[in-house]
Amino acid sequence: MLLAVLILSIAPPTISADPGDPEVVNNICETWNSTAGICDDYNFADDETASMEWIEGRYSVNMANSTVMSVTLEWAIHEIRRADILLEDLPLGNGSNSSMDGIPADYIRNYLDYVTLSGSTVRDMLQNTVSSTVTSLIDNGFGTTSGVQTSYVNQITYEGQTIGCTDDRDEDSADEVAGLPNDAYNPPICLRTTMAISVDPSDLGMTEVGMEVERAYQGLLTMGGTVRTDMNLTALPGHRASYEFIPPSYGTVVNVSDQGDLLLATIGGFDYNYARWDVDHKDATDENWLNQSASITMARRETNTKAVEIDIGNERGIQVEILVDASDERATSVDVKLGIHHVGSDTLENWDWSYIDDRVSVPWVTADGLRLAHHTGLADLSEFAEKVPVSDMNDLIAEISPINIQFEPFEFSSSDQYGGLDFVHSPGVTCSESAPSSWCILGETAMNGTYPVYLTTSSNTFDMDFGTTINAIAEEFEIDLLGFDPTMITQEDRAAILNGLVLSGQFNSTSLVDWMDDRLPTADITLEIILPEYVRSTEGDQETIRLTHTIGEPIDQSISITGSQPYDWRHPICRGTDCGLDSLDLVCGPTQRTCVGLNVDIELSDLDVHEWSQSIDITAGGQMEFLLYRVGVPQSVNEESNNIDIEAVPSDLIRRIVHFGDRMNGGLLAPLEDDLTVPFEGEEIPFVLSNQGLNNFANRVANIVEEQVNDDLQEAIQEINQQGEIYLKDPGYISITARIDGMELLPNAAVSDLRPIRIL
Repeated sequence: MLLAVLILSIAPPTISADPGDPEVVNNICETWNSTAGICDDYNFADDETASMEWIEGRYSVNMANSTVMSVTLEWAIHEIRRADILLEDLPLGNGSNSSMDGIPADYIRNYLDYVTLSGSTVRDMLQNTVSSTVTSLIDNGFGTTSGVQTSYVNQITYEGQTIGCTDDRDEDSADEVAGLPNDAYNPPICLRTTMAISVDPSDLGMTEVGMEVERAYQGLLTMGGTVRTDMNLTALPGHRASYEFIPPSYGTVVNVSDQGDLLLATIGGFDYNYARWDVDHKDATDENWLNQSASITMARRETNTKAVEIDIGNERGIQVEILVDASDERATSVDVKLGIHHVGSDTLENWDWSYIDDRVSVPWVTADGLRLAHHTGLADLSEFAEKVPVSDMNDLIAEISPINIQFEPFEFSSSDQYGGLDFVHSPGVTCSESAPSSWCILGETAMNGTYPVYLTTSSNTFDMDFGTTINAIAEEFEIDLLGFDPTMITQEDRAAILNGLVLSGQFNSTSLVDWMDDRLPTADITLEIILPEYVRSTEGDQETIRLTHTIGEPIDQSISITGSQPYDWRHPICRGTDCGLDSLDLVCGPTQRTCVGLNVDIELSDLDVHEWSQSIDITAGGQMEFLLYRVGVPQSVNEESNNIDIEAVPSDLIRRIVHFGDRMNGGLLAPLEDDLTVPFEGEEIPFVLSNQGLNNFANRVANIVEEQVNDDLQEAIQEINQQGEIYLKDPGYISITARIDGMELLPNAAVSDLRPIRIL
């Protein structure tokens, strides 16, 4: 693009004579097509250029907005080409050469009202020449001009200085005004040209976005971005151009190319920078233009609305919500929702996604920035969704899970009142603008990530391998399963076991983000698991487990689950119904973790009395019934295991565990460091939850009862015989054998201690 920027310079003063003492020698201006007029003497030494023009001035470009600029061009004309004003035949005398010398300002002034062969006055021709030259330069190099107006002025401003000018033929000569030097080139003739420029959005680093160009440009700057505009500044031979670029009310120039200067200014109490270049082509010896490449970089001016500032490493970039729906284990699915607040430029580079072109630099892209790109077409948002590294998530899951889980590419999801790609800001509520907008450019929330954009993906439906999953969770969160292998059992087994205990574990919330690498922004994470119907959480919503992590706020969280019909041992047990603490058939109270009952029936039969020997023969028999309702777990076990809470094992659970307990050495609960025992007749009988273990327990109970019965029987016989009234023969040793009854499983997963295991 071409910018002709013309700069006015101040000629050094020389000593002049009083108007009363004639100093001017020539009489050209009163003899050549004129009868009156004084023009200072031509002297080539006064000409500061070698070309036919000597023009200095200021070119001020004021951005009204991103694509409309108002331009003020002030020219100080010391000399101009003869052909431009059709004064080719005007002699200058004193050795001048009409083929090399232009027309000095004094001579132009004297003939401003002269009608040339074109039918126009020199005044009009000079004015038209300035307008057409500026228009051509702007149209060819920067934008499309409109509303061009040129007028003569008596002063201009150049680099903060006021320069006097005149177009009065009677006030310009050393013989007409005291103090003026005999200098045909000074004072200059000054003209001011104003115009509007329409700039192609592509020159600002943006593609065509219809009527939204201005809001898009403001949005990019407010988001914290910068926009570079490249220019080609041009000075014609014999010209010196001072070019000023003044940003719009919301912008400030933060960088300029070589040879440019940043200048500080203040308006409305807010500071900003504008740019200036000096392009000097006064020494030109040929007709070539001087082209100087230049660029400005624009940023957001700090006013009541500030550019977005983000601490990338410590502020939330995305909100990750993971929902695992395991309500049906055989049709489990995982949904992942990303709430994108912002994504850093380094991350976008890793994703190989470009926001706009290289003239627009952004340190990050916010949610409002994504909406801006989507609704203006500045960037392909479908490509953005595809770049989010779902493949990394698939690879990660493949490493830690034996289950085949695959996620589809991310897609934008529907909007709501809190965000989304098609979210619309509410005036005065979510944005300080007066009209609804897809991206906000005014106020505290301008172009930030307060209202995120949503991306979602879902996994395939898969069969949750419970045993493998439990093992993986236990390993991840360091839950000690004490040797228990969850892959051994069925769903009904799992439900029954969970009804009899509580599994828990603690972990730090940072575990939720440890899997994320630097290809993803810093994130807050929420993990929600919808539990199968037979599993319930003991904290919060019973049907789900919800874990969260907030950046900068790591906390220890706990998982605690039990069954949907949890067993509680704290109740009395009676042999009949309507049990209470005062019941005559009370077996155990509500504070007894271990509850057992014993029924022993001794039957005496075949009584033979021998009168001569005074003896009696008795045939004795008996039946024992040992009732096992529940077995208490030693407190030391719960104290040493932080992950399993089980205070008592009810009879229903014993039955179920025995059914598959033999698959583990020592029974299902063998990994417990303390063996389970049942107190009976002063002895702690080992209780191993397996078929063999239960039989061993029954035999030991039978032995104890057998020993007790025989001891009691011998003691009774001895006591009777010692009285001497009758003599009882020794019936011999009574043997008691045991069998186990009542081991049938109920057709459901509920567990209770009201149906005892019988040892007969």
